[in-house]
Amino acid sequence: MTLWIHLGETEANTIFPLSPIKSTVVGGNVTISCSYKGFTRSVLNVQWYRQYARSKLKFIVYSYPHGGPALPITISRFSGKFNQDLQQVDLKISNVVWTDSAVYYCALQSTVTEH
Repeated sequence: MTLWIHLGETEANTIFPLSPIKSTVVGGNVTISCSYKGFTRSVLNVQWYRQYARSKLKFIVYSYPHGGPALPITISRFSGKFNQDLQQVDLKISNVVWTDSAVYYCALQSTVTEH
C-alpha cells in the first residue's frame, strides 16, 4: 500500500515546496523539502506543520540552520535539516505510519536587525 505525503503551497514567496507530492510505504522513510532560494536575510528557523483533511494546522517541529535543538520534539521520527548552500530545508519522516499521510507546510522565520 502506498502512503501519500503532500507539501502544501505557501502564500508568501519566501519559502516554497520543492516537490509537492511524495509517496512511500508504511515503514519506509520519506524526505520533503522547502527552498528559500533568493531570500537575502538571515534565517532564524523553519517551522514545520501538518494538516489532516478538515482539521486545523498542527505544529510539528522547528529546524535551525546551525543545528540547535529542534524543540519541541513532538515526534521523534521527524527531523529537520538545513542545506545552506542550496538554501533548502528538509523534513525527514522515518518509519512512516498511516497517520503521517497529510499535507505538510513549512514556514520561515527570519532575524530582524534594526539600524
